[in-house]
Amino acid sequence: MEENKKLAEANQSLETSFLLQRTELGNAYSEVLKAKSRYQELRSKIDAVKAKYAPDTIWALMMTKKCETEEQSKVGASTFYLTPPPAFRI
Repeated sequence: MEENKKLAEANQSLETSFLLQRTELGNAYSEVLKAKSRYQELRSKIDAVKAKYAPDTIWALMMTKKCETEEQSKVGASTFYLTPPPAFRI
């Protein structure tokens, strides 16, 4: 019985320290959650930029533009060669 009383008194003496540390732990956990949320925001922005400028995407866009330019060039050349020159007046 005496031993239980000593243990209870020891526990009570540690209670204030425990409560303070529990509060600090709660605050630290809150900061971790904020940091995690900020990390996820930044990560999604980085992923969006990476997807937008991925080498495969850039290559596909360049090849599409190349084909469009070649087609426009062919149309321009056809028009140039098939259109008779204007009559010259002297």
